[in-house]
Amino acid sequence: MPEIGIERGLIMDSHYRAEGKRVGTVAFFSGCVMNSMLGSINRSSVRLLTAAGYDVVVPGNQICCGALANHAGLRDTAQQMARANIAAFPVDKLDAVIINAAGCGAMLKEYPLLIDGAEAFSSKVKDIAEFLVSTRIFERLKTPLNRRVGYDDPCHLIHGQGIKTEPRKLLKAIPGIEFVEIEGADQCCGSAGIYNITQNELSMEILDRKMEKIQKAHIDVLVTGNPGCMFQFRYGAKKLGLKLDVVHPVELLAQSLGNSGTDV
Repeated sequence: MPEIGIERGLIMDSHYRAEGKRVGTVAFFSGCVMNSMLGSINRSSVRLLTAAGYDVVVPGNQICCGALANHAGLRDTAQQMARANIAAFPVDKLDAVIINAAGCGAMLKEYPLLIDGAEAFSSKVKDIAEFLVSTRIFERLKTPLNRRVGYDDPCHLIHGQGIKTEPRKLLKAIPGIEFVEIEGADQCCGSAGIYNITQNELSMEILDRKMEKIQKAHIDVLVTGNPGCMFQFRYGAKKLGLKLDVVHPVELLAQSLGNSGTDV
């Protein structure tokens, strides 16, 4: 694991107003790791959503998505978590429920497999790239970022949710970016929840193969949309002594807003 600190995220039960003409209202699922260790990514996410014209609410009664419990076979616990989260989000008043962590998003979309009556909630769940690609955010990306950027597909995003082109389209829209396709971008990085701990040797072999292909791409920035993947790649870069920034897509998108966005 790389060195990870605690980072201020979003305040629960908060409300952020749209910039300019309001298009609609979305709720934000803050997550556990995202709102405590990668809090700035959550703040950037809300900044992008308000810049795209949406009011953003952060329900105060939301809890862990339940993915880790479900993966560990604690189905009753995962079902309780699903019911709690569905109760926390007023889906009939929302255009979407936004999530920026691929693993959590896949879980939220699979609630109907856990409990009855979850279809209305899960049908509103959208990964942030999946949602932003259909908004006016493109006209707000003004600040050039002169970086050579590659993207790696989180398994829970490309395979679990079928989202591949949307993050790439957003990144390519940022002025100044030279986008590079990385060989094997759709293959697992070896993190896989706690796999990198329980099966460390195999996980590191998978990571080494991934890092070899990333090195061949000669990029400055590696972008991926899941915290486990981000931590895995940051470790890989540190292990090899690479000058490689590993970031979430919304970090680059928010930078391209410049100082015109509203601070969160």
